Amino acid sequence: MKEILGELNHVAGQRAPRLVVLLSSMLLERALDKILAAWMPKYPSVLGNHRMSLGYRILILKALNLVSEELVTRATLVRDIRNKFAHCVAVKRFSDLGDKLVRRLRDQAGPVKAGGPEGLHVSEDLYRFREVVAGLVARLRTAAEALSKINRFLRSGDARTYLTKRLVDRRVLSSLAGEASGAQAGSACTGEGEGTSPDDRVEEEG
Repeated sequence: MKEILGELNHVAGQRAPRLVVLLSSMLLERALDKILAAWMPKYPSVLGNHRMSLGYRILILKALNLVSEELVTRATLVRDIRNKFAHCVAVKRFSDLGDKLVRRLRDQAGPVKAGGPEGLHVSEDLYRFREVVAGLVARLRTAAEALSKINRFLRSGDARTYLTKRLVDRRVLSSLAGEASGAQAGSACTGEGEGTSPDDRVEEEG
């Protein structure tokens, strides 16, 4: 997190919202590539060479259901803000984004830390954007590390041994359950099951 904030601090120090947004979106793209490669080992060679947009990366992440919907929502917000600054010459600062997009940013960022924007000499909304990106990228990197470990385990001999043992255990349990069901059915047929009371047996004998 500190490393990411350091990168963003350097960028934000330029006081150029467009530059901050574009470089921040590049950090997000790298984080998305890392998490997708962690789960799909051939992603860099098969898909990484194609010029995929930030939005397409987010769609793949959502389709695989690798992270929470909250992170997907934040990544989508960064993409939308990035597209505005990248494709609209008239958008020079965050106040030019429009009320709807600014409101989405403020909802995701939460309250601004006292002295934060002033310390960086940036607007409150640029500060909010910086915080959203830093938190998002940090969580994606953490998720990528966890997924990489899971993937390595699943492809290892230990995973095959573990899964084989679980399958054997399930077969044994299923076999035992089947035998128990057969025994109960046999008891019911001979009148020794739970469905036959002592009084019933007396009447039958009489």
